[in-house]
Amino acid sequence: AGMLKEWLRGLRQVIIPDLKYPECINLCKEVEKEEEFSQERKQQLLAILESIPSVNLSVLKQLVRVVLLASHPLVVTKTKMTEKNMAIVFAPSILHNPSTDPTSMLHNAKYEIDFAVLCVLALAHEWETDVAATAMRITGGGTAGDAKDDTDNPLMAGWEAHEDPESGHVYYYNKETKKSQWNPPSMPVNK
Repeated sequence: AGMLKEWLRGLRQVIIPDLKYPECINLCKEVEKEEEFSQERKQQLLAILESIPSVNLSVLKQLVRVVLLASHPLVVTKTKMTEKNMAIVFAPSILHNPSTDPTSMLHNAKYEIDFAVLCVLALAHEWETDVAATAMRITGGGTAGDAKDDTDNPLMAGWEAHEDPESGHVYYYNKETKKSQWNPPSMPVNK
């Protein structure tokens, strides 16, 4: 995270251009007021992201992948970095207050972090299965060779079977809990 943060600091501009800053802060204020990240607000965020230079959007998408990987439940035990922690670290590289007024800067710092979190939430779907497989590989959360080929049996609710692109083995991912494992999830015992 430290090396990536240094690389991001070296960029000539932050990921979100200064002209978009007020729109981003207003979006975060609306989400805070509504107390949820609604589909309408998600679409607003995606429209903002689609309007930034494509290279900036590509950098942001890769950054989201890193945040998701570092904060994956299998990895967080080692990194101690949650999505919120990662948002605090990377928010200044994503969105920067163009104002020099200290009051404005202090007041909007919370919304800059919130914006980083919303970016992760909005773009997470692009990386979920890739991140789950990568997290399993780097943490040793079982090995692909341990996986049972049980793809013909129906899965428990919330679980999906995916193929690991590196090994070709099937792994299982639960979108709700963000848990991934090589072996099929066990069915609960009815009592």
